Amino acid sequence: MILAPTGSAAALLNGSTYHSALGINDRGSQSVKSLVQVCSRIEGVDYIFLDEVSMLSCHDIFKISSQLAKGTNEFEEPFGGINMIFAGDFAQLPPVKGAALYSGHVGTELQSRMNTKRQEETIGKALWHQITTVIILQENIRQKGQSPEDTKLRTALGNMRYKACTEDDLEFLRTRIAGKQPDKPKLAQKCFCNVSIITAWNAHKDQINKVGSERFAKETGQTLTTFYSKDQWAEDDEHNKQKRWKKRSIKNPRQKSNSLSSALQRALWELPRGSTEHILGKLSICMGMPVMLCQNDATECCITKGAEGTVAGWQSSIGSHGKLMLDTLFVKLSNPPKTVEIDGLPPNVVPITRHSTRTTCKLWNDEVLTVSGNQVLVLPNFSITDYAAQGRTRPNNVVELNNCRNHQSYYTCLSRSATAEGTIILQGFDTTKITGGAHGTLRQEFCELEILNEICKMRYDGVFPMHIDGHRCNILLHQFLLWKGTSYVLQQVHSAIRWSVSNPFVVKEVNDTKWHLPKGFSKNGSNKNTDHTTFTTAKGSIPLNQTNNPANDKKHKSDLDCEFPSKKQKVSHNIFNKSNKCKFTEIESSSSKKKKLVSGIQQNDRYLDEPQGLLWDSENYSCLMTLCFQLYGTFGLKTLVSGHEDFPECQKRDI
Repeated sequence: MILAPTGSAAALLNGSTYHSALGINDRGSQSVKSLVQVCSRIEGVDYIFLDEVSMLSCHDIFKISSQLAKGTNEFEEPFGGINMIFAGDFAQLPPVKGAALYSGHVGTELQSRMNTKRQEETIGKALWHQITTVIILQENIRQKGQSPEDTKLRTALGNMRYKACTEDDLEFLRTRIAGKQPDKPKLAQKCFCNVSIITAWNAHKDQINKVGSERFAKETGQTLTTFYSKDQWAEDDEHNKQKRWKKRSIKNPRQKSNSLSSALQRALWELPRGSTEHILGKLSICMGMPVMLCQNDATECCITKGAEGTVAGWQSSIGSHGKLMLDTLFVKLSNPPKTVEIDGLPPNVVPITRHSTRTTCKLWNDEVLTVSGNQVLVLPNFSITDYAAQGRTRPNNVVELNNCRNHQSYYTCLSRSATAEGTIILQGFDTTKITGGAHGTLRQEFCELEILNEICKMRYDGVFPMHIDGHRCNILLHQFLLWKGTSYVLQQVHSAIRWSVSNPFVVKEVNDTKWHLPKGFSKNGSNKNTDHTTFTTAKGSIPLNQTNNPANDKKHKSDLDCEFPSKKQKVSHNIFNKSNKCKFTEIESSSSKKKKLVSGIQQNDRYLDEPQGLLWDSENYSCLMTLCFQLYGTFGLKTLVSGHEDFPECQKRDI
């Protein structure tokens, strides 16, 4: 089975996204029908190839393993006992959500203070550390040009992976900046016409798409046709109803129907894409205009998120507000991985229909509403973000680097180029973002992969000692360095990550947690604990409120192993009688007129000689008050307290 994190990457491999193949969604819930479908898909599968591993977070790895465990009904083995092959490049951008697999913010040891999601992230990173067979591919397939400029491009990209560009690299990159000088590349060249510009900010992408659409229509002698979305009030999300805590509660005003007023609908149409979760209220297109698909409809037909094409036609109708609505858009795919044949349509022409998408919109007055937007999910393709560019090969590559956040973004943008001649940089770049060396955790990951690659070669050649048998990454590396010595340095390692005797490579000795499903995780469907903010005790940890009494397993049990009234209840304390029993007298509250708790429990002998102060339980009483009463009882201040008028009678009796 071939999987990938995005639809465009999956289409290039003739595979599927791991979300669709394994039934993974952001809500965490899963129906029985979906689980049955997952079981049928992975039946008989021995190997799963997962591309673009740099896009996966620690939590994604856990979700993939848990879904495979459910599908195979094998919960004791990671990934349900299926062999996993990962491919990717950590020099590219980290995942959009969650911690990267090399992140230093997520460890591999469980702590009792972790909530459910933190436990799942920890287990996910521990799973990644179980992968000890590593092969580093050295041949560059994308940039195969043999010109001197192509050689300089390959060298610059190789150094940029480790944030270690040299002065020669910077000088070469400056030659690819667009300008008016005769020796500078020109963006007005025909080969760069209508090529999408890679940028880092969505706001810049939206503006470039708007200007590009108007320019394209003017150059081709056409008029842009604007199609409007059909919005309505969104129904309450049942998943959000189950949450006990949310970052921000968004409640729509009560309405008699789901229809929006004309004024509100016009306001939603005028909102920028950043205020509508990138769902277009108005889509302006014309024939032949470049567009990009924004929905994974059918991977087998190359109708995937990120697929590029041109407008081949459309079907429209008049909406309820008298505006044009797009019913079906026909798109001719550009260079699909395979030829797409659909009955009644030309080759590589696919239909894109409207989708209803739940969207959170922020109005100009900062009011936040939740609506269901109905629109064809495509965008003008005159600009894309650096995240959307991952996995592509572009013969003509125009990039805007000024707002790229780090060297990984620089590398992702520039490494899409197939040749140096087809690369153009707009407005220059910041040299400090691609020089100075990679940060610690990423550099550590690169070093570990290099050593694991060397170990794999030695095993293949039959020269690896048998006594080194670690099954975890850190254990195997520690054993290898003990065998080779701390002064051992690989020769083929890039100079930016090469260690030395003065700066040795250090492997931390930690005990990675074993694969398991956390407490509260359902094995036959959805996660029982849907609220990731709820505290769930990690497996193998001891709760802080646990005592030596095994029967004392409730939150507010005391050392006397009995239930006590709350702080607001009036309690009459009796001194222990001869039968060593503690009694609570039934009295009535002046406000509620309800009888309070009556309890009698055998008292342990070790409490007979201790002062009878108020009982403390981290919620009702302060430890400072308890300490004061203990001091009074210990130093014999009963006479002073009993004669003091400010102490209530119940506290005098306690002391």
